[in-house]
Amino acid sequence: MPLEYDVFISYGRADVDWAREVDRAVKQSAARYNVFFDVSSLRGGDDWEGRIQEALESSRHLVVLWSEQAKQSDWVSRELYTFISTAKPKTNTDRRLVVVNLQGMNQALKAFQQIHRTDVQQAYPDVRSLPPSTLQSIQRELEEGLDPLRRPLAVPLVVLTATLGDLQSLSPERQASLLADFGLSAADLLARYGAKREDWRPFGGATPMATILRELQDGLNRVLGPYRLEWRPPDDTFWTDVLAARDFVGQEFKTGQLAVLVIDPVAMYNPDIYQRLMLFHDCLANEKITIVALPPFAAPPELVSLRRALFRRTVPYFDDFFEPRVPPVRKVLAQCGWNAVDREDVHRLLLAAAGRLPGGAGEVTSAFVRQG
Repeated sequence: MPLEYDVFISYGRADVDWAREVDRAVKQSAARYNVFFDVSSLRGGDDWEGRIQEALESSRHLVVLWSEQAKQSDWVSRELYTFISTAKPKTNTDRRLVVVNLQGMNQALKAFQQIHRTDVQQAYPDVRSLPPSTLQSIQRELEEGLDPLRRPLAVPLVVLTATLGDLQSLSPERQASLLADFGLSAADLLARYGAKREDWRPFGGATPMATILRELQDGLNRVLGPYRLEWRPPDDTFWTDVLAARDFVGQEFKTGQLAVLVIDPVAMYNPDIYQRLMLFHDCLANEKITIVALPPFAAPPELVSLRRALFRRTVPYFDDFFEPRVPPVRKVLAQCGWNAVDREDVHRLLLAAAGRLPGGAGEVTSAFVRQG
Protein backbone atom coordinates (compact mmCIF):
# COMPACT_ATOMS: atom_id res chain seq x y z
CA MET A 1 0.00 0.00 0.00
CA PRO A 2 1.48 3.42 -0.94
CA LEU A 3 2.10 5.79 1.95
CA GLU A 4 -0.64 8.44 1.94
CA TYR A 5 0.19 10.33 5.14
CA ASP A 6 3.43 11.47 6.73
CA VAL A 7 2.15 11.36 10.32
CA PHE A 8 -0.69 9.62 12.14
CA ILE A 9 -1.65 11.05 15.55
CA SER A 10 -2.85 8.53 18.15
CA TYR A 11 -4.40 9.71 21.44
CA GLY A 12 -7.00 8.99 24.11
CA ARG A 13 -10.29 10.73 23.49
CA ALA A 14 -10.00 12.92 26.61
CA ASP A 15 -6.70 14.32 25.26
CA VAL A 16 -8.20 15.75 22.08
CA ASP A 17 -7.13 19.34 22.94
CA TRP A 18 -3.52 18.17 23.24
CA ALA A 19 -3.86 16.30 19.97
CA ARG A 20 -5.03 19.52 18.29
CA GLU A 21 -1.88 21.28 19.46
CA VAL A 22 0.32 18.44 18.20
CA ASP A 23 -1.54 18.45 14.86
CA ARG A 24 -0.93 22.18 14.55
CA ALA A 25 2.73 21.86 15.56
CA VAL A 26 3.50 19.10 13.04
CA LYS A 27 1.71 20.91 10.21
CA GLN A 28 3.56 24.16 10.96
CA SER A 29 6.99 22.56 11.11
CA ALA A 30 9.50 23.24 8.37
CA ALA A 31 8.74 19.90 6.69
CA ARG A 32 5.00 20.72 6.35
CA TYR A 33 3.92 17.16 7.07
CA ASN A 34 0.67 15.70 5.75
CA VAL A 35 -1.06 14.64 8.96
CA PHE A 36 -3.91 12.26 9.73
CA PHE A 37 -5.76 13.58 12.80
CA ASP A 38 -9.21 12.01 12.98
CA VAL A 39 -11.01 15.16 14.13
CA SER A 40 -9.94 17.09 11.02
CA SER A 41 -9.37 14.20 8.60
CA LEU A 42 -12.68 12.34 8.87
CA ARG A 43 -16.00 13.50 7.51
CA GLY A 44 -19.59 12.61 8.31
CA GLY A 45 -20.64 9.46 6.51
CA ASP A 46 -17.10 7.99 6.46
CA ASP A 47 -16.55 4.42 7.56
CA TRP A 48 -14.57 5.61 10.58
CA GLU A 49 -13.07 2.30 11.65
CA GLY A 50 -12.07 1.30 8.12
CA ARG A 51 -10.79 4.80 7.30
CA ILE A 52 -8.65 4.97 10.47
CA GLN A 53 -7.16 1.52 9.82
CA GLU A 54 -6.38 2.44 6.23
CA ALA A 55 -4.81 5.76 7.25
CA LEU A 56 -2.70 4.08 9.92
CA GLU A 57 -1.34 1.46 7.53
CA SER A 58 -0.54 4.15 4.96
CA SER A 59 1.22 6.55 7.36
CA ARG A 60 4.99 6.84 7.45
CA HIS A 61 5.26 7.89 11.12
CA LEU A 62 3.18 7.53 14.28
CA VAL A 63 2.98 10.14 17.04
CA VAL A 64 1.40 8.82 20.25
CA LEU A 65 0.18 11.08 23.05
CA TRP A 66 0.70 8.97 26.17
CA SER A 67 -1.40 9.37 29.32
CA GLU A 68 -3.63 7.30 31.59
CA GLN A 69 -6.40 7.97 29.09
CA ALA A 70 -4.27 6.55 26.29
CA LYS A 71 -3.30 3.58 28.45
CA GLN A 72 -6.97 2.69 28.89
CA SER A 73 -7.88 3.25 25.24
CA ASP A 74 -8.39 0.15 23.10
CA TRP A 75 -7.93 2.31 20.01
CA VAL A 76 -4.50 3.56 21.08
CA SER A 77 -3.38 0.00 21.88
CA ARG A 78 -4.61 -1.20 18.51
CA GLU A 79 -2.91 1.66 16.64
CA LEU A 80 0.38 1.05 18.45
CA TYR A 81 0.30 -2.68 17.74
CA THR A 82 -0.61 -2.19 14.08
CA PHE A 83 2.12 0.38 13.44
CA ILE A 84 4.88 -1.49 15.30
CA SER A 85 4.06 -4.77 13.54
CA THR A 86 3.78 -3.30 10.04
CA ALA A 87 6.26 -0.39 10.00
CA LYS A 88 8.87 -2.01 12.31
CA PRO A 89 10.16 1.39 13.53
CA LYS A 90 12.63 -0.21 15.95
CA THR A 91 14.83 -1.36 13.05
CA ASN A 92 13.51 0.71 10.15
CA THR A 93 14.76 4.25 10.76
CA ASP A 94 12.69 5.55 7.81
CA ARG A 95 9.57 4.96 9.92
CA ARG A 96 9.41 6.76 13.25
CA LEU A 97 7.40 6.19 16.42
CA VAL A 98 7.50 9.31 18.61
CA VAL A 99 5.86 9.26 22.05
CA VAL A 100 4.78 12.56 23.61
CA ASN A 101 4.46 11.86 27.33
CA LEU A 102 1.59 13.90 28.72
CA GLN A 103 1.31 11.82 31.89
CA GLY A 104 3.81 9.24 33.09
CA MET A 105 5.73 7.08 30.61
CA ASN A 106 5.02 3.76 28.93
CA GLN A 107 8.04 1.67 29.88
CA ALA A 108 7.31 -0.77 27.04
CA LEU A 109 7.93 2.05 24.55
CA LYS A 110 11.29 3.16 25.98
CA ALA A 111 13.07 1.81 22.88
CA PHE A 112 11.39 4.47 20.76
CA GLN A 113 11.80 8.23 20.68
CA GLN A 114 10.34 10.07 23.65
CA ILE A 115 9.37 13.67 24.26
CA HIS A 116 9.37 13.79 28.04
CA ARG A 117 9.11 17.23 29.61
CA THR A 118 8.44 18.08 33.25
CA ASP A 119 6.59 21.27 32.29
CA VAL A 120 4.18 19.30 30.10
CA GLN A 121 3.48 16.72 32.80
CA GLN A 122 2.89 19.46 35.37
CA ALA A 123 0.46 21.28 33.04
CA TYR A 124 -1.52 18.18 32.11
CA PRO A 125 -4.49 17.91 31.59
CA ASP A 126 -4.89 21.63 30.80
CA VAL A 127 -3.03 22.36 27.58
CA ARG A 128 -4.07 26.02 27.83
CA SER A 129 -1.69 26.50 30.77
CA LEU A 130 1.38 25.82 28.60
CA PRO A 131 3.28 28.98 27.66
CA PRO A 132 3.95 29.64 23.95
CA SER A 133 7.67 28.97 24.46
CA THR A 134 6.93 25.41 25.61
CA LEU A 135 4.65 24.77 22.64
CA GLN A 136 7.40 26.02 20.34
CA SER A 137 9.88 23.68 22.00
CA ILE A 138 7.51 20.74 21.53
CA GLN A 139 7.15 21.66 17.86
CA ARG A 140 10.93 21.69 17.47
CA GLU A 141 11.31 18.34 19.23
CA LEU A 142 8.63 16.78 17.03
CA GLU A 143 10.31 18.15 13.93
CA GLU A 144 13.67 16.74 15.01
CA GLY A 145 12.14 13.40 15.96
CA LEU A 146 10.48 12.99 12.56
CA ASP A 147 13.40 14.28 10.49
CA PRO A 148 14.58 11.34 8.33
CA LEU A 149 18.10 12.82 8.25
CA ARG A 150 18.50 12.72 12.02
CA ARG A 151 19.08 9.45 13.80
CA PRO A 152 17.80 9.02 17.36
CA LEU A 153 20.58 8.77 19.94
CA ALA A 154 19.24 7.34 23.21
CA VAL A 155 21.58 8.29 26.05
CA PRO A 156 21.10 6.47 29.39
CA LEU A 157 21.18 9.08 32.14
CA VAL A 158 21.37 8.60 35.88
CA VAL A 159 21.23 11.54 38.28
CA LEU A 160 22.38 10.37 41.70
CA THR A 161 20.75 12.97 43.89
CA ALA A 162 18.43 13.08 46.89
CA THR A 163 15.00 14.29 47.79
CA LEU A 164 14.38 16.65 50.67
CA GLY A 165 13.04 13.70 52.64
CA ASP A 166 16.25 11.72 52.02
CA LEU A 167 18.35 14.46 53.59
CA GLN A 168 16.00 15.12 56.47
CA SER A 169 16.09 11.42 57.37
CA LEU A 170 19.88 11.43 57.90
CA SER A 171 21.09 10.90 61.43
CA PRO A 172 22.12 14.04 63.34
CA GLU A 173 25.75 12.89 63.15
CA ARG A 174 25.65 12.54 59.36
CA GLN A 175 23.89 15.88 58.96
CA ALA A 176 26.51 17.59 61.09
CA SER A 177 29.33 16.00 59.08
CA LEU A 178 27.69 17.01 55.79
CA LEU A 179 27.26 20.65 56.81
CA ALA A 180 30.82 20.85 58.14
CA ASP A 181 32.26 19.37 54.93
CA PHE A 182 30.46 21.83 52.67
CA GLY A 183 30.50 24.86 54.94
CA LEU A 184 26.79 25.46 54.49
CA SER A 185 23.93 26.07 56.91
CA ALA A 186 21.16 23.50 57.17
CA ALA A 187 18.56 25.97 55.88
CA ASP A 188 20.70 26.96 52.90
CA LEU A 189 21.42 23.36 51.94
CA LEU A 190 17.92 21.98 52.33
CA ALA A 191 16.48 24.85 50.29
CA ARG A 192 18.12 23.27 47.23
CA TYR A 193 16.01 20.08 47.36
CA GLY A 194 12.34 19.24 46.95
CA ALA A 195 9.88 16.38 47.08
CA LYS A 196 11.25 14.91 43.82
CA ARG A 197 14.82 14.26 42.70
CA GLU A 198 14.39 16.48 39.66
CA ASP A 199 13.80 19.40 42.05
CA TRP A 200 17.51 19.39 43.01
CA ARG A 201 19.12 22.78 42.31
CA PRO A 202 22.91 22.50 41.94
CA PHE A 203 25.44 25.32 41.51
CA GLY A 204 23.81 27.32 44.31
CA GLY A 205 21.20 28.58 41.85
CA ALA A 206 17.43 28.51 41.47
CA THR A 207 17.26 26.32 38.34
CA PRO A 208 16.11 22.73 39.00
CA MET A 209 17.99 19.80 37.53
CA ALA A 210 15.07 18.90 35.24
CA THR A 211 15.35 22.28 33.52
CA ILE A 212 19.14 22.07 33.30
CA LEU A 213 18.93 18.67 31.59
CA ARG A 214 16.30 19.88 29.14
CA GLU A 215 18.40 22.90 28.23
CA LEU A 216 21.48 20.70 27.82
CA GLN A 217 19.52 18.39 25.53
CA ASP A 218 18.29 21.31 23.41
CA GLY A 219 21.79 22.77 23.18
CA LEU A 220 23.39 19.48 22.20
CA ASN A 221 20.77 18.82 19.54
CA ARG A 222 21.59 22.13 17.91
CA VAL A 223 25.14 20.97 17.22
CA LEU A 224 24.92 17.18 16.93
CA GLY A 225 24.27 17.20 13.20
CA PRO A 226 22.79 13.83 12.15
CA TYR A 227 21.81 12.80 15.69
CA ARG A 228 18.91 13.68 17.94
CA LEU A 229 19.84 13.06 21.56
CA GLU A 230 17.24 11.80 24.04
CA TRP A 231 17.86 11.20 27.72
CA ARG A 232 16.87 7.73 28.92
CA PRO A 233 16.63 7.78 32.74
CA PRO A 234 15.78 4.64 34.75
CA ASP A 235 12.30 4.12 36.11
CA ASP A 236 11.36 4.32 39.79
CA THR A 237 12.52 0.76 40.50
CA PHE A 238 16.09 2.06 40.28
CA TRP A 239 15.49 3.72 43.66
CA THR A 240 13.24 1.12 45.28
CA ASP A 241 15.05 -2.09 44.30
CA VAL A 242 18.85 -2.28 44.27
CA LEU A 243 18.73 -5.43 42.08
CA ALA A 244 16.68 -3.57 39.48
CA ALA A 245 19.20 -0.72 39.70
CA ARG A 246 22.04 -3.16 39.09
CA ASP A 247 20.22 -4.57 36.06
CA PHE A 248 19.74 -1.08 34.59
CA VAL A 249 23.44 -0.27 34.99
CA GLY A 250 24.55 -3.53 33.42
CA GLN A 251 21.97 -3.90 30.67
CA GLU A 252 21.28 -0.32 29.60
CA PHE A 253 23.78 2.16 31.06
CA LYS A 254 26.99 0.31 30.18
CA THR A 255 25.74 -0.74 26.75
CA GLY A 256 24.71 2.70 25.46
CA GLN A 257 26.56 4.45 22.65
CA LEU A 258 26.94 7.24 25.19
CA ALA A 259 25.91 7.37 28.83
CA VAL A 260 25.92 10.09 31.48
CA LEU A 261 26.24 9.81 35.26
CA VAL A 262 25.56 12.98 37.27
CA ILE A 263 26.63 12.86 40.91
CA ASP A 264 25.33 15.09 43.67
CA PRO A 265 28.11 15.00 46.32
CA VAL A 266 25.65 15.95 49.05
CA ALA A 267 23.49 12.91 48.27
CA MET A 268 26.43 10.57 48.92
CA TYR A 269 25.81 11.01 52.66
CA ASN A 270 22.66 8.95 52.21
CA PRO A 271 23.59 5.23 52.45
CA ASP A 272 21.02 4.07 49.87
CA ILE A 273 22.18 6.56 47.25
CA TYR A 274 25.84 5.82 47.98
CA GLN A 275 25.05 2.14 47.41
CA ARG A 276 23.76 3.04 43.93
CA LEU A 277 27.02 4.84 43.21
CA MET A 278 28.93 1.63 43.90
CA LEU A 279 27.06 -0.02 41.01
CA PHE A 280 29.01 2.27 38.66
CA HIS A 281 32.44 1.43 40.12
CA ASP A 282 33.94 0.15 36.85
CA CYS A 283 32.48 2.89 34.60
CA LEU A 284 35.62 5.02 34.93
CA ALA A 285 37.25 2.56 32.51
CA ASN A 286 34.56 3.09 29.85
CA GLU A 287 35.36 5.82 27.33
CA LYS A 288 31.70 6.07 26.29
CA ILE A 289 30.61 7.21 29.74
CA THR A 290 30.67 10.81 30.98
CA ILE A 291 30.76 11.28 34.75
CA VAL A 292 30.24 14.71 36.31
CA ALA A 293 29.87 15.80 39.92
CA LEU A 294 27.94 19.05 40.39
CA PRO A 295 28.67 21.21 43.45
CA PRO A 296 25.97 22.63 45.72
CA PHE A 297 27.48 26.10 45.47
CA ALA A 298 28.26 28.51 42.65
CA ALA A 299 31.68 28.52 41.02
CA PRO A 300 33.97 31.29 42.29
CA PRO A 301 33.61 34.25 39.88
CA GLU A 302 37.39 34.35 39.50
CA LEU A 303 37.40 30.85 37.95
CA VAL A 304 34.54 31.75 35.61
CA SER A 305 36.46 34.83 34.48
CA LEU A 306 39.59 32.72 34.03
CA ARG A 307 37.76 30.31 31.75
CA ARG A 308 36.36 33.10 29.59
CA ALA A 309 39.66 34.94 29.39
CA LEU A 310 41.62 31.79 28.59
CA PHE A 311 39.26 30.90 25.76
CA ARG A 312 39.28 34.39 24.26
CA ARG A 313 43.02 34.91 24.50
CA THR A 314 44.09 31.49 23.23
CA VAL A 315 41.81 31.07 20.18
CA PRO A 316 42.21 28.72 18.35
CA TYR A 317 44.59 26.73 20.59
CA PHE A 318 41.94 25.47 23.05
CA ASP A 319 39.00 25.37 20.59
CA ASP A 320 38.84 21.58 20.60
CA PHE A 321 38.79 21.55 24.41
CA PHE A 322 36.25 24.31 25.06
CA GLU A 323 34.01 23.73 22.02
CA PRO A 324 34.36 20.09 20.88
CA ARG A 325 32.86 19.44 17.45
CA VAL A 326 30.89 16.39 16.29
CA PRO A 327 32.50 14.66 14.50
CA PRO A 328 35.80 15.88 16.03
CA VAL A 329 38.27 17.74 13.85
CA ARG A 330 41.08 16.29 15.94
CA LYS A 331 41.14 14.00 18.94
CA VAL A 332 42.41 15.64 22.12
CA LEU A 333 44.59 13.07 23.87
CA ALA A 334 46.62 15.41 26.05
CA GLN A 335 45.63 15.66 29.70
CA CYS A 336 44.20 19.18 30.01
CA GLY A 337 43.67 20.96 33.32
CA TRP A 338 43.03 24.53 32.33
CA ASN A 339 41.85 25.58 35.81
CA ALA A 340 43.89 23.31 38.08
CA VAL A 341 43.35 24.95 41.45
CA ASP A 342 46.04 23.22 43.49
CA ARG A 343 48.81 20.61 43.56
CA GLU A 344 46.28 17.77 43.80
CA ASP A 345 44.89 18.65 40.36
CA VAL A 346 48.37 18.62 38.80
CA HIS A 347 49.16 15.32 40.52
CA ARG A 348 45.92 13.80 39.14
CA LEU A 349 46.67 14.92 35.60
CA LEU A 350 50.20 13.51 35.69
CA LEU A 351 48.96 10.18 37.00
CA ALA A 352 46.33 10.03 34.23
CA ALA A 353 49.02 10.73 31.63
CA ALA A 354 51.33 8.09 33.08
CA GLY A 355 48.50 5.57 32.96
CA ARG A 356 48.48 5.80 29.17
CA LEU A 357 52.13 4.78 28.80
CA PRO A 358 52.80 1.39 27.16
CA GLY A 359 53.47 -1.36 29.62
CA GLY A 360 53.17 -5.07 30.10
CA ALA A 361 51.11 -6.72 27.37
CA GLY A 362 50.42 -3.42 25.64
CA GLU A 363 49.15 0.08 26.08
CA VAL A 364 47.16 0.71 29.25
CA THR A 365 44.34 3.21 29.01
CA SER A 366 43.45 5.00 32.22
CA ALA A 367 40.18 6.87 32.55
CA PHE A 368 40.42 10.36 33.97
CA VAL A 369 38.20 13.24 34.97
CA ARG A 370 38.96 16.62 33.46
CA GLN A 371 38.08 19.52 35.69
CA GLY A 372 35.98 22.11 33.92
